[in-house]
Amino acid sequence: MAFDDAPVTVIETRVELGRGALAREPITVARVRDERGRTRELRTVGGSTPRGFVRLAGHVVPFVGAVVRADLLDLPTRDGVRAPAPWTDLTRDVRAWTPSTPAGTWPAAALPVRFVLATPGSSALGASALAEIDVALRTWAEVPCTAFRATLAGTAAVGAADDGTNAIVFHESSWPAELEPGALGQTVLHVDGSGKLRDADVHINAFEHRFALTGEGVTVDARGVLVHEIGHALGLGHSASPLATMAPSGAGLAWRTLEPDDVAGVCALYPGAGAARCPATACPDGYRCVGGACLRPGEVRSVCSPCAREVDACDGAGEGARCIDVVSARGDMTGRVCASACAQAEPRCPSGFSCKPTTAAGDDQCVPDDACRAGASPCGTTEDCRRLGHATATCIDGACMEPAATPAGDGGAPDASAPAPSPAPADDGCGVAPGPSRAPPLAALLAVALALTLARTRYHRRR
Repeated sequence: MAFDDAPVTVIETRVELGRGALAREPITVARVRDERGRTRELRTVGGSTPRGFVRLAGHVVPFVGAVVRADLLDLPTRDGVRAPAPWTDLTRDVRAWTPSTPAGTWPAAALPVRFVLATPGSSALGASALAEIDVALRTWAEVPCTAFRATLAGTAAVGAADDGTNAIVFHESSWPAELEPGALGQTVLHVDGSGKLRDADVHINAFEHRFALTGEGVTVDARGVLVHEIGHALGLGHSASPLATMAPSGAGLAWRTLEPDDVAGVCALYPGAGAARCPATACPDGYRCVGGACLRPGEVRSVCSPCAREVDACDGAGEGARCIDVVSARGDMTGRVCASACAQAEPRCPSGFSCKPTTAAGDDQCVPDDACRAGASPCGTTEDCRRLGHATATCIDGACMEPAATPAGDGGAPDASAPAPSPAPADDGCGVAPGPSRAPPLAALLAVALALTLARTRYHRRR
């Protein structure tokens, strides 16, 4: 469904009760008038209840007299007007990120917020669903400047309702009519009269989309969507930054990591010190701790994954990540792996990595000190790389890497004559609507310009 940022004025509203999976939720039906005087009805989950307020995360609940976007997203209209919020004050400087409308955060006494996976879970992810949710929850709690905490309390036979149980529900047989058709996922928030969250239910649309652990081909990366929806569940709205994980369009492995705007949002809502990362906190069974993050064996497009020099080859390793050349532990061979970005002026690489220049243009990356032997793709032979799913990688001194055409060099910097990746638009692997690329700075700027040019003509999937 296309985004529609045209301003409309709400002229009438009524509240109905939802049906099916959302039978106990209020549904606001609004009649709106556009700039040409035409009227139509819009529907969204949300409205007042005896206990407070309910809303669909990332969307506004319309009220009479409000000027809102025709798609009800919590972003400004094309004229720069943001919908007023009668329930809270949004006048403070929020940069690109936005709080939920009405704003709500979890009270300190409710931390860590407990989530459960509603049974029967996900047939596509199987037993890995719990581990993927666990890693997605950690992503927000491990930000160094936030006190937000969340935990996974296993599975439970629960539905989605204002019952104090925060459920993550994979809808496989149907997608609730009250939610947006085609959405990858949506989150319903319940806010009490004091502006505190008391219940958050995450809905994953496994009826209209095929979820998987890698998001390769025509599938959707489950963890990236979970990270985005959990951002809503902690109180964040959509971000106006196209590179942010909380942007209203995107998905793919790029949503697995948080970008500066996401970090600014969660730290503003929950200031404090972040949770301990792995290895101090053990990863889920079967996952490996790589640079402070829990990765599945054979993880692709992430830190230390084998890579080729192409756009978005390392989008799962964060904004500014690059495919770099590293010298093997013995120093006699060179291979290519993904490396996250850093800055010489303020290096913040995890233990076991060093911030080094990797291009003649001055790009700095966190280069693995052990040539990725402790990465997610260790090997004894090249056949081990094949078993991990790396079709063209070679086992180089204990780590699966893509063979490099350049000779061994200075511990990570490729030959200055090697061509830089061309800043071409990239598909996020979902097959419907790619989000903006998290490429190096020049490519990112070009991708943003292209996205703005096509914003009114291309189709996106909304969350």
